Amino acid sequence: MTSPMHRLQFIRDSLESRKKLGRFRELVSVQGASESMIKVEGRSYLNLSSNDYLGLGGHPEVVNHVKYFTDKYGSGSGASRLITGSGEYHRQLETALADWLGTESALVFNSGYQLNSSILPTLADRSTVFYSDRLNHHSLIQGIVASRAKMRRYNHLDYTQLASLLHQDSALARKIIVTESLFSMDGDIADLDALSELADEYNAILVVDEAHAIGVVGPGGRGIGYTHERIDIRIGTFGKAFGSFGAYVAGSSELVSYLINQCGGFVYTTALPPSVVGATYAALDLIKGMQAERDYLAELSNWFRGELNQKGFSTFGSTSHIVPVYLGDEFLALKLSDTLKEQGYWVNAIRPPTVEVGTSRLRFSLNAQLSKAHLSESVEIMQKTVSSST
Repeated sequence: MTSPMHRLQFIRDSLESRKKLGRFRELVSVQGASESMIKVEGRSYLNLSSNDYLGLGGHPEVVNHVKYFTDKYGSGSGASRLITGSGEYHRQLETALADWLGTESALVFNSGYQLNSSILPTLADRSTVFYSDRLNHHSLIQGIVASRAKMRRYNHLDYTQLASLLHQDSALARKIIVTESLFSMDGDIADLDALSELADEYNAILVVDEAHAIGVVGPGGRGIGYTHERIDIRIGTFGKAFGSFGAYVAGSSELVSYLINQCGGFVYTTALPPSVVGATYAALDLIKGMQAERDYLAELSNWFRGELNQKGFSTFGSTSHIVPVYLGDEFLALKLSDTLKEQGYWVNAIRPPTVEVGTSRLRFSLNAQLSKAHLSESVEIMQKTVSSST
Protein backbone atom coordinates (compact mmCIF):
# COMPACT_ATOMS: atom_id res chain seq x y z
CA MET A 1 0.00 0.00 0.00
CA THR A 2 1.35 3.41 -0.99
CA SER A 3 2.07 5.67 1.98
CA PRO A 4 -0.10 8.79 2.02
CA MET A 5 1.73 12.08 1.54
CA HIS A 6 2.48 13.70 4.86
CA ARG A 7 -0.20 16.24 5.63
CA LEU A 8 2.40 18.92 6.38
CA GLN A 9 4.51 18.27 3.29
CA PHE A 10 3.59 21.71 1.94
CA ILE A 11 5.60 23.28 4.77
CA ARG A 12 8.68 21.28 3.85
CA ASP A 13 8.22 22.12 0.17
CA SER A 14 7.84 25.82 0.91
CA LEU A 15 11.02 25.94 2.99
CA GLU A 16 13.02 24.08 0.35
CA SER A 17 11.74 26.43 -2.34
CA ARG A 18 12.80 29.47 -0.32
CA LYS A 19 16.28 28.05 0.18
CA LYS A 20 16.72 27.43 -3.57
CA LEU A 21 15.60 30.99 -4.36
CA GLY A 22 17.83 32.62 -1.76
CA ARG A 23 14.84 33.76 0.29
CA PHE A 24 15.10 31.58 3.38
CA ARG A 25 15.20 33.47 6.68
CA GLU A 26 16.21 32.57 10.22
CA LEU A 27 16.07 34.33 13.56
CA VAL A 28 19.27 35.43 15.26
CA SER A 29 19.59 36.50 18.88
CA VAL A 30 20.89 40.07 19.18
CA GLN A 31 22.29 41.74 22.29
CA GLY A 32 22.06 45.53 22.56
CA ALA A 33 19.62 45.93 19.69
CA SER A 34 18.91 49.56 20.62
CA GLU A 35 22.59 50.54 20.47
CA SER A 36 25.03 51.39 17.69
CA MET A 37 27.10 48.30 18.54
CA ILE A 38 25.36 44.95 18.84
CA LYS A 39 26.50 41.43 19.64
CA VAL A 40 25.44 38.36 17.71
CA GLU A 41 26.75 34.99 18.92
CA GLY A 42 29.41 36.77 20.95
CA ARG A 43 30.77 38.91 18.10
CA SER A 44 30.39 42.70 17.91
CA TYR A 45 28.95 44.52 14.90
CA LEU A 46 28.19 48.09 13.96
CA ASN A 47 24.41 48.13 13.72
CA LEU A 48 23.31 49.58 10.38
CA SER A 49 19.87 47.98 10.32
CA SER A 50 18.10 49.38 13.38
CA ASN A 51 15.02 51.60 13.14
CA ASP A 52 15.96 53.31 16.42
CA TYR A 53 16.81 56.43 14.42
CA LEU A 54 17.49 58.76 17.37
CA GLY A 55 19.04 56.21 19.71
CA LEU A 56 16.27 56.52 22.28
CA GLY A 57 15.85 52.80 22.97
CA GLY A 58 18.58 52.85 25.58
CA HIS A 59 18.36 56.49 26.64
CA PRO A 60 18.62 56.81 30.46
CA GLU A 61 15.44 58.89 30.76
CA VAL A 62 13.45 56.37 28.70
CA VAL A 63 14.80 53.47 30.78
CA ASN A 64 14.06 55.33 34.04
CA HIS A 65 10.47 55.92 32.94
CA VAL A 66 10.10 52.20 32.26
CA LYS A 67 11.19 51.48 35.83
CA TYR A 68 9.06 54.23 37.35
CA PHE A 69 5.88 53.26 35.51
CA THR A 70 6.40 49.58 36.38
CA ASP A 71 6.91 50.39 40.06
CA LYS A 72 3.85 52.64 40.12
CA TYR A 73 1.39 50.70 37.96
CA GLY A 74 2.69 47.12 37.77
CA SER A 75 3.87 44.94 34.91
CA GLY A 76 0.67 44.66 32.88
CA SER A 77 -2.57 46.45 32.12
CA GLY A 78 -4.66 43.38 32.94
CA ALA A 79 -7.40 43.77 30.35
CA SER A 80 -8.49 45.50 27.17
CA ARG A 81 -9.03 49.25 27.23
CA LEU A 82 -12.83 48.89 27.28
CA ILE A 83 -12.79 46.59 30.30
CA THR A 84 -10.35 47.65 33.05
CA GLY A 85 -7.13 48.06 31.06
CA SER A 86 -7.38 51.77 30.30
CA GLY A 87 -5.03 53.51 32.73
CA GLU A 88 -4.53 57.20 33.36
CA TYR A 89 -1.14 56.79 31.68
CA HIS A 90 -2.79 55.79 28.39
CA ARG A 91 -4.96 58.89 28.43
CA GLN A 92 -2.05 61.16 29.34
CA LEU A 93 0.04 59.84 26.45
CA GLU A 94 -2.85 60.21 23.99
CA THR A 95 -3.49 63.79 25.11
CA ALA A 96 0.20 64.68 24.80
CA LEU A 97 0.37 63.10 21.34
CA ALA A 98 -2.68 64.96 20.06
CA ASP A 99 -1.30 68.27 21.37
CA TRP A 100 2.08 67.63 19.75
CA LEU A 101 0.59 66.52 16.43
CA GLY A 102 -1.97 69.33 16.34
CA THR A 103 -5.01 67.04 16.10
CA GLU A 104 -8.19 66.90 18.13
CA SER A 105 -7.47 63.46 19.44
CA ALA A 106 -5.19 60.42 19.33
CA LEU A 107 -5.54 56.74 20.20
CA VAL A 108 -2.79 54.28 21.10
CA PHE A 109 -2.63 50.76 19.62
CA ASN A 110 -0.41 47.81 20.49
CA SER A 111 1.67 47.68 17.30
CA GLY A 112 1.91 49.23 13.87
CA TYR A 113 0.94 45.99 12.16
CA GLN A 114 -2.09 45.56 14.40
CA LEU A 115 -3.15 49.15 13.81
CA ASN A 116 -2.80 49.08 10.03
CA SER A 117 -4.37 45.67 9.55
CA SER A 118 -7.40 46.50 11.70
CA ILE A 119 -8.14 50.19 11.13
CA LEU A 120 -8.58 49.97 7.36
CA PRO A 121 -11.33 47.31 7.50
CA THR A 122 -13.07 49.49 10.12
CA LEU A 123 -13.19 52.42 7.68
CA ALA A 124 -14.65 50.45 4.77
CA ASP A 125 -17.83 48.81 3.63
CA ARG A 126 -18.33 46.47 0.67
CA SER A 127 -18.82 49.39 -1.75
CA THR A 128 -15.61 51.15 -0.69
CA VAL A 129 -12.60 51.38 -3.01
CA PHE A 130 -9.06 51.69 -1.60
CA TYR A 131 -6.31 53.34 -3.66
CA SER A 132 -2.97 52.03 -2.46
CA ASP A 133 0.54 52.93 -3.53
CA ARG A 134 2.14 49.80 -4.95
CA LEU A 135 4.97 49.95 -2.41
CA ASN A 136 2.82 50.36 0.70
CA HIS A 137 3.79 48.24 3.68
CA HIS A 138 2.42 44.69 3.95
CA SER A 139 0.34 45.62 7.01
CA LEU A 140 -1.59 48.21 4.98
CA ILE A 141 -2.21 45.74 2.17
CA GLN A 142 -3.41 43.13 4.66
CA GLY A 143 -5.81 45.65 6.16
CA ILE A 144 -7.27 46.41 2.75
CA VAL A 145 -7.59 42.72 1.87
CA ALA A 146 -9.28 42.00 5.21
CA SER A 147 -11.85 44.73 4.52
CA ARG A 148 -13.16 42.79 1.49
CA ALA A 149 -13.47 46.12 -0.28
CA LYS A 150 -12.03 46.69 -3.72
CA MET A 151 -8.36 47.63 -3.96
CA ARG A 152 -6.81 49.59 -6.80
CA ARG A 153 -3.02 49.74 -6.64
CA TYR A 154 -1.34 52.62 -8.44
CA ASN A 155 2.29 52.59 -9.51
CA HIS A 156 4.67 53.95 -6.91
CA LEU A 157 4.27 57.74 -6.58
CA ASP A 158 2.36 57.84 -9.89
CA TYR A 159 -0.33 60.41 -9.11
CA THR A 160 -1.37 60.75 -12.74
CA GLN A 161 -2.42 57.11 -12.67
CA LEU A 162 -4.09 57.63 -9.29
CA ALA A 163 -6.08 60.58 -10.67
CA SER A 164 -7.25 58.41 -13.55
CA LEU A 165 -8.41 55.67 -11.18
CA LEU A 166 -10.21 58.16 -8.96
CA HIS A 167 -11.90 59.69 -11.99
CA GLN A 168 -13.21 56.27 -13.07
CA ASP A 169 -14.79 55.86 -9.63
CA SER A 170 -15.91 59.45 -9.13
CA ALA A 171 -19.52 58.43 -8.44
CA LEU A 172 -18.60 56.19 -5.52
CA ALA A 173 -19.51 57.46 -2.07
CA ARG A 174 -16.50 56.14 -0.13
CA LYS A 175 -13.02 56.30 -1.60
CA ILE A 176 -9.91 55.90 0.57
CA ILE A 177 -6.36 56.81 -0.51
CA VAL A 178 -3.68 55.03 1.53
CA THR A 179 0.02 55.87 1.44
CA GLU A 180 3.15 55.84 3.50
CA SER A 181 4.74 59.26 3.89
CA LEU A 182 8.31 57.91 3.93
CA PHE A 183 8.50 54.52 2.25
CA SER A 184 10.17 51.87 4.35
CA MET A 185 12.06 50.02 1.62
CA ASP A 186 12.97 52.73 -0.93
CA GLY A 187 13.46 55.62 1.50
CA ASP A 188 11.62 58.06 -0.76
CA ILE A 189 8.81 60.42 0.16
CA ALA A 190 5.22 60.78 -1.00
CA ASP A 191 4.01 64.07 -2.47
CA LEU A 192 1.40 64.89 0.14
CA ASP A 193 0.48 68.15 -1.62
CA ALA A 194 -0.52 66.21 -4.74
CA LEU A 195 -2.36 63.58 -2.70
CA SER A 196 -4.21 66.25 -0.72
CA GLU A 197 -5.35 67.94 -3.92
CA LEU A 198 -6.60 64.65 -5.37
CA ALA A 199 -8.36 63.77 -2.11
CA ASP A 200 -10.09 67.15 -2.21
CA GLU A 201 -11.03 66.92 -5.88
CA TYR A 202 -12.56 63.46 -5.56
CA ASN A 203 -13.84 63.74 -1.97
CA ALA A 204 -11.65 60.85 -0.83
CA ILE A 205 -10.50 59.94 2.67
CA LEU A 206 -6.72 60.34 2.93
CA VAL A 207 -4.81 57.98 5.26
CA VAL A 208 -1.07 58.60 5.75
CA ASP A 209 1.28 56.21 7.56
CA GLU A 210 4.16 58.14 9.17
CA ALA A 211 5.90 55.09 10.69
CA HIS A 212 9.41 55.91 9.44
CA ALA A 213 9.01 59.69 9.47
CA ILE A 214 7.57 60.45 12.90
CA GLY A 215 10.18 61.79 15.29
CA VAL A 216 12.71 62.31 12.49
CA VAL A 217 11.20 64.30 9.62
CA GLY A 218 8.93 67.35 9.46
CA PRO A 219 8.65 70.40 11.73
CA GLY A 220 9.91 69.38 15.16
CA GLY A 221 9.91 65.73 14.05
CA ARG A 222 6.11 65.73 13.83
CA GLY A 223 6.10 63.90 10.51
CA ILE A 224 5.80 64.89 6.87
CA GLY A 225 2.02 65.23 7.16
CA TYR A 226 2.11 67.73 10.02
CA THR A 227 1.56 70.75 7.76
CA HIS A 228 -1.07 69.06 5.58
CA GLU A 229 -4.49 69.79 7.05
CA ARG A 230 -6.29 67.76 4.37
CA ILE A 231 -5.00 64.45 5.78
CA ASP A 232 -7.96 62.79 7.51
CA ILE A 233 -6.10 60.05 9.37
CA ARG A 234 -2.45 60.06 10.46
CA ILE A 235 -0.96 56.85 11.77
CA GLY A 236 2.50 55.94 13.02
CA THR A 237 4.54 53.74 15.31
CA PHE A 238 6.62 54.07 18.47
CA GLY A 239 8.94 51.19 17.61
CA LYS A 240 11.24 53.28 15.43
CA ALA A 241 12.37 56.82 16.28
CA PHE A 242 10.66 56.64 19.69
CA GLY A 243 12.76 53.59 20.63
CA SER A 244 9.70 52.05 22.28
CA PHE A 245 6.77 49.95 21.09
CA GLY A 246 3.18 50.45 19.98
CA ALA A 247 1.41 52.71 17.53
CA TYR A 248 -1.03 55.60 17.28
CA VAL A 249 -3.77 57.05 15.14
CA ALA A 250 -4.40 60.80 15.19
CA GLY A 251 -7.35 62.74 13.83
CA SER A 252 -10.71 64.10 14.84
CA SER A 253 -12.36 63.27 18.15
CA GLU A 254 -15.21 61.63 16.21
CA LEU A 255 -12.74 59.37 14.41
CA VAL A 256 -11.24 58.22 17.71
CA SER A 257 -14.68 57.59 19.24
CA TYR A 258 -15.63 55.60 16.15
CA LEU A 259 -12.49 53.43 16.44
CA ILE A 260 -13.01 52.84 20.15
CA ASN A 261 -16.43 51.45 19.30
CA GLN A 262 -15.76 49.73 15.99
CA CYS A 263 -12.12 48.72 15.52
CA GLY A 264 -11.55 45.10 16.47
CA GLY A 265 -7.79 45.56 16.71
CA PHE A 266 -8.39 48.03 19.53
CA VAL A 267 -11.48 46.55 21.20
CA TYR A 268 -10.39 42.92 21.51
CA THR A 269 -6.82 43.11 22.76
CA THR A 270 -5.10 43.64 26.09
CA ALA A 271 -3.91 47.23 26.48
CA LEU A 272 -0.25 48.22 26.28
CA PRO A 273 1.55 47.69 29.61
CA PRO A 274 2.49 50.70 31.77
CA SER A 275 6.23 50.28 31.16
CA VAL A 276 5.85 50.67 27.39
CA VAL A 277 3.60 53.72 27.75
CA GLY A 278 6.11 55.25 30.16
CA ALA A 279 8.95 54.73 27.71
CA THR A 280 6.95 56.34 24.91
CA TYR A 281 5.95 59.28 27.09
CA ALA A 282 9.59 59.96 27.95
CA ALA A 283 10.66 59.57 24.30
CA LEU A 284 8.04 62.10 23.21
CA ASP A 285 9.46 64.71 25.58
CA LEU A 286 13.00 64.01 24.38
CA ILE A 287 12.09 64.13 20.68
CA LYS A 288 10.80 67.68 21.06
CA GLY A 289 14.34 68.83 21.86
CA MET A 290 16.30 66.76 19.34
CA GLN A 291 16.39 69.06 16.31
CA ALA A 292 20.20 68.98 16.24
CA GLU A 293 20.09 65.17 15.98
CA ARG A 294 17.52 65.36 13.20
CA ASP A 295 19.60 67.87 11.25
CA TYR A 296 22.72 65.76 11.69
CA LEU A 297 20.96 62.59 10.55
CA ALA A 298 19.67 64.35 7.42
CA GLU A 299 23.17 65.61 6.60
CA LEU A 300 24.74 62.20 7.23
CA SER A 301 22.16 60.50 5.02
CA ASN A 302 22.77 62.95 2.15
CA TRP A 303 26.52 62.39 2.41
CA PHE A 304 26.16 58.58 2.48
CA ARG A 305 23.92 58.51 -0.59
CA GLY A 306 26.41 60.70 -2.40
CA GLU A 307 29.28 58.34 -1.54
CA LEU A 308 27.30 55.33 -2.77
CA ASN A 309 26.18 57.02 -5.98
CA GLN A 310 29.75 58.13 -6.69
CA LYS A 311 30.85 54.48 -6.51
CA GLY A 312 28.15 53.49 -8.99
CA PHE A 313 25.52 52.13 -6.59
CA SER A 314 21.85 52.93 -7.12
CA THR A 315 19.98 54.11 -4.03
CA PHE A 316 16.58 54.17 -5.78
CA GLY A 317 14.82 57.48 -5.06
CA SER A 318 15.90 57.68 -1.43
CA THR A 319 15.94 61.15 0.10
CA SER A 320 15.95 60.06 3.73
CA HIS A 321 17.78 58.15 6.47
CA ILE A 322 16.63 54.89 4.86
CA VAL A 323 19.24 54.19 2.19
CA PRO A 324 18.72 51.14 -0.02
CA VAL A 325 21.53 49.80 -2.21
CA TYR A 326 20.03 48.17 -5.30
CA LEU A 327 21.54 44.81 -6.25
CA GLY A 328 18.68 42.99 -8.00
CA ASP A 329 19.74 39.41 -7.40
CA GLU A 330 18.91 37.70 -4.09
CA PHE A 331 22.19 35.78 -3.91
CA LEU A 332 24.30 38.88 -4.59
CA ALA A 333 22.42 40.71 -1.84
CA LEU A 334 23.11 37.83 0.56
CA LYS A 335 26.79 37.68 -0.45
CA LEU A 336 27.24 41.40 0.13
CA SER A 337 25.43 41.24 3.46
CA ASP A 338 27.59 38.29 4.59
CA THR A 339 30.79 40.05 3.49
CA LEU A 340 29.92 43.18 5.43
CA LYS A 341 29.10 41.10 8.51
CA GLU A 342 32.48 39.38 8.23
CA GLN A 343 34.00 42.86 8.47
CA GLY A 344 31.87 43.85 11.45
CA TYR A 345 28.96 45.67 9.75
CA TRP A 346 25.45 44.36 10.39
CA VAL A 347 23.41 45.14 7.27
CA ASN A 348 20.49 42.97 6.21
CA ALA A 349 19.70 41.76 2.71
CA ILE A 350 16.12 42.58 1.78
CA ARG A 351 14.63 40.05 -0.63
CA PRO A 352 11.25 38.95 -2.01
CA PRO A 353 8.54 38.79 -0.86
CA THR A 354 9.41 41.87 1.24
CA VAL A 355 10.33 43.63 -2.02
CA GLU A 356 9.39 42.85 -5.60
CA VAL A 357 11.23 40.13 -7.51
CA GLY A 358 14.38 41.50 -9.12
CA THR A 359 14.79 44.37 -6.65
CA SER A 360 16.77 42.70 -3.85
CA ARG A 361 18.93 45.13 -1.95
CA LEU A 362 20.85 46.01 1.14
CA ARG A 363 18.92 48.40 3.36
CA PHE A 364 20.90 50.79 5.50
CA SER A 365 18.89 52.32 8.34
CA LEU A 366 20.97 55.23 9.55
CA ASN A 367 20.77 56.76 13.00
CA ALA A 368 22.06 59.88 14.70
CA GLN A 369 24.72 57.94 16.64
CA LEU A 370 26.67 56.98 13.51
CA SER A 371 29.55 58.89 11.93
CA LYS A 372 30.96 59.22 8.42
CA ALA A 373 33.95 57.21 9.55
CA HIS A 374 31.59 54.37 10.52
CA LEU A 375 30.13 54.32 7.02
CA SER A 376 33.10 55.02 4.73
CA GLU A 377 34.65 51.56 4.97
CA SER A 378 31.33 49.84 4.29
CA VAL A 379 31.15 51.56 0.89
CA GLU A 380 34.65 50.37 0.01
CA ILE A 381 33.83 46.81 1.06
CA MET A 382 30.72 46.75 -1.11
CA GLN A 383 32.54 48.13 -4.15
CA LYS A 384 35.33 45.53 -3.88
CA THR A 385 32.84 42.68 -3.39
CA VAL A 386 30.70 43.65 -6.37
CA SER A 387 33.77 44.16 -8.56
CA SER A 388 35.07 40.68 -7.71
CA SER A 389 31.63 39.16 -8.48
CA THR A 390 31.42 40.52 -12.04
